[in-house]
Parts: sequence; C-alpha cells; structure tokens
Amino acid sequence: MESKRRLKKFKWFVSYTKELNWLEDMALSGWKFYDIRFSMFFYFEACDPVRLLYEIDRFNLPKNPTLKEIRYKEIFIGVAEDMGWSVVTHDESQNYYFCKEYIEGEINELYNDEESRDYRAKKYQELFRKKAEELIGVLCLVGILYLALGLASSINGGRTPQWFVIFSMVYTPVVSGLYFLMNNLGKMYYLEFIRMRKSNSKDGKQDIGKIERKLIFTNIRLKKYLTGMALKGWQLEDMTVLLLFYAR
Repeated sequence: MESKRRLKKFKWFVSYTKELNWLEDMALSGWKFYDIRFSMFFYFEACDPVRLLYEIDRFNLPKNPTLKEIRYKEIFIGVAEDMGWSVVTHDESQNYYFCKEYIEGEINELYNDEESRDYRAKKYQELFRKKAEELIGVLCLVGILYLALGLASSINGGRTPQWFVIFSMVYTPVVSGLYFLMNNLGKMYYLEFIRMRKSNSKDGKQDIGKIERKLIFTNIRLKKYLTGMALKGWQLEDMTVLLLFYAR
C-alpha cells in the first residue's frame, strides 16, 4: 500500500538486528519510519535520503506503575535525548523505537557499553521466560480440567467426551512446543542484544556476528560442521538447541 507521501509495509522479523538494519535502509531509500502496529505493519513517510540510526528497548510498565518505574523511563528517555536520540513510536508490546541521525565522529550507539547491553538483553530474556512459564501454567490448568472431567465421567459411569480427548492430544504438544520456542527465543534475543555493535561492523550497521540454524544429531557431524565454519573464519561463541552464534 503506497501513496506519494506515505508508505505501509508488512514485515515480520525474528531478529531485532535485521529489523533495525532494514529501517536504516528504508531511510537511505527516502522513507522515514514513524509508526508500527501489531509488530508487523510498518508506516513510513517520504523524506530526503538520510542515514538514520535506530535502536529498540522496552518499558513494560504495569497497569499501576510505581513512581520509581515511571522515573526510570523518564530518566532513560531524557539521557537518550541528550545523546541525540528521540522516541519514534512504540508497539503494543511496549517496544520503544529510538532514532538518531548518523553524525561522523560522534557516539552513534545508544547502548555503547557492556553494562547497558547486558541490562537490555536480560529484560528481553526475562520477558520470554515469563511467557514460557505462562504457557506451562495454562498447560497444567488444562491437565487438571482433563483429570477432573475424567474423574467425573467415571463416577457417573460415562466416558470422557471424545472431543476433549482429541483436544488434549493436540493441545499438549502445541503448548509444549511453544514453551520450547519461547525459551529459545529468550536465549537468542539475549545473545543478540549482547552482541549488538555498530563499531565493529564494516558498514556501520548493527552487527551481531553470524547466526546459523542447525539441527545436528551426532558428535561426529557437529565436529565436522564446526571445523568447516572455522576454516571459513567463523568462531563459535555460544549456542542454543537450534541456534549457533559465531564471531569473526
């Protein structure tokens, strides 16, 4: 969907690094990011091609936040503005997008030290850990309902409804898979945010090294694969069940 001055794009990213780099490329193409809906619909307005840098963080304040929580958000945004960053927008998940024009010779990173990178990374890891725990809680609740329904049916001399048996057989593996996914996403985002650096990249974009998705079942194949990556100049830094993180 496109007009002369406005542009709407549908994109879904698993990697925040790729998302931020894409927003920078859009600005270089003459489209400035100004809003996002449902973490998938990006809105742009026409501008002169310019190198704009983007960062992301979250301020997931509760419904009734404390004064300390409000002040932390205000202080952080104030410090960011002093560094030349401004808040563009935020999505429904309270992910806040910051923007700054690139200036040669200045600090062009909002998170330019290990402590701030680690703090942001842990926030995202904790978010997905809580989501995983919520899924397990729902799974346990359904299990209790299933047992209660089965017990009630046996007392009444009947059988558990067929629809509920089928539902449980499908629901359990789906929720278990989502739990596994959330835990891995939390670890992936933690490692990604820890490694986000512009200063180490050749083109000045966000750089986290290299991420490979591999499912290897034997030690022999794993050793062979890692040796091949090492010959290409990549050193293994960390890994999850399905993801391997490399650095030059």
